[in-house]
Amino acid sequence: MKNILYEHWYVDKDTPGSHWVFSEQDKLFIKQHIIQTIIIAPEPIIIHLCTMIQNIMRHDFPDKWPSFTLELYPLVSSDKSEELNGALLILHRLCKIFEYKRQKERTPLVEFMFKILPIIRERFSTLIENHSSSSCLLQKQILKIFYSFVQFSLNTQILSINEFSQWLKLFIDIILKPTPAECELVPEDERDGTIWWKCKKWAMKIVQRVFERYGNKGNVDKAYLSFAEEYSRSYLLPIVESLMANVLNDYINGKYISEHVLYLVLVHLSDALIQAQVWLVVKPKFELLLKNVIFPLLCYSKGDEELWAEDCEEFYDLHQPSSGASTLLQVISKRQGIMQNVLEFIMQNLTPTSNEKQIDGALHMISVISTQLNKLNKYKKDVEKLIDASVTPRIENPSRFVRLRACYVIHFASETIFKNSTILERVVNALIKAIKDDQEVPVKVEAALALQSLINDQDQKVIQFIRPHIRDVLIIVLRLISETHLDDLPTIVDSLVDNFEEEIIPVFL
Repeated sequence: MKNILYEHWYVDKDTPGSHWVFSEQDKLFIKQHIIQTIIIAPEPIIIHLCTMIQNIMRHDFPDKWPSFTLELYPLVSSDKSEELNGALLILHRLCKIFEYKRQKERTPLVEFMFKILPIIRERFSTLIENHSSSSCLLQKQILKIFYSFVQFSLNTQILSINEFSQWLKLFIDIILKPTPAECELVPEDERDGTIWWKCKKWAMKIVQRVFERYGNKGNVDKAYLSFAEEYSRSYLLPIVESLMANVLNDYINGKYISEHVLYLVLVHLSDALIQAQVWLVVKPKFELLLKNVIFPLLCYSKGDEELWAEDCEEFYDLHQPSSGASTLLQVISKRQGIMQNVLEFIMQNLTPTSNEKQIDGALHMISVISTQLNKLNKYKKDVEKLIDASVTPRIENPSRFVRLRACYVIHFASETIFKNSTILERVVNALIKAIKDDQEVPVKVEAALALQSLINDQDQKVIQFIRPHIRDVLIIVLRLISETHLDDLPTIVDSLVDNFEEEIIPVFL
């Protein structure tokens, strides 16, 4: 039925072939019954009915379905959870229709939301007092509606800064409130999927998105300038302080924080640090954040160990070291006088007594700040020495995580100015040895990617060092392509062929 309705509710005149269309009488009958059907339908059927009503609304809302809004208002105010849930599911689908449209194309939705949004906020404020899973399911649906409504366009006539502040308080309450005992009984590796942490995730997504797009003064469209100035003046600092004092402090003290929520908090903090007032608050806590939040997140985890042991290809695909911690480190390191402190912290974790996890985290930090180091006059002349002393030797470290990360550093520090050709030769030889001899596929692949980056950024400087080994390197990469399904490998072959055509042609003959 879902597909039939999609194909035959509306047919463009220019569509080739003959297609029948529902009669107006049939359409009216369906519209008269579909909302109530969604309310009473079993859960597996609801998603299909919601897809159907979304298609109907796309073509008929508002002009061809004048009774739609009249039907939805009482449902949003209903004390019956199934009626409220049905209304929220439908409203979310309506918001999705207009989500990416320009402001002037959103008028029908805006006019409807102007009337219904205050009602939803009142329901929301009541619901968040209830920690039950059924209440949280409704809360999550409201959060998804709000996010879809404001993600790409904010109508400040409906959501003035004063009106939004009332919503903002509710979002922060959800993020900060403790999870119930029922949630604490769920194993940590499954807790991220619970309804309580999903609500926190959606609330934090809204806070982060609204600030990023509408609240960050000096970085918003002119239409949102007034909103941004008031947001930055009155709300930003209390939010940052609350997130640091609660979410980040809980993480530091070993309490569970879901990966999604922690990521969003760190991204929000990174975005907010563009403002001097936020940096004044963060600066005294910088070392605490570096040591107890950023650094642990940049070290490999128990989950990484287990995944590598189970499936090294999946580990390589999923273990992408881009994270909120990396973003925050990059932003903080740009602040005056901070880079030296970061480098000192890195070196403290690259001593002979450092364990492999500390070394992995320190190398990860080097990869994150390498681009900045290579741009700063104070440091760029010494980056090659840092690589020679602290990175290249670790490409042969007993720990596979350390070997992988050392190759990763070279990959992202490939623009380094190598005035000493001997240092560069040692780097290239270490990478080639890893490609040839390392027993771990992720290390081989990362070493090959690092070699590719050096070819791209160092050009003729490295060609001479690679040429004697090009046949072996190519054969190994081709073997990896045949034995694995890693997407990065074909681009490496392309790079080798482009730069070593004469040496490579015999390999294919």
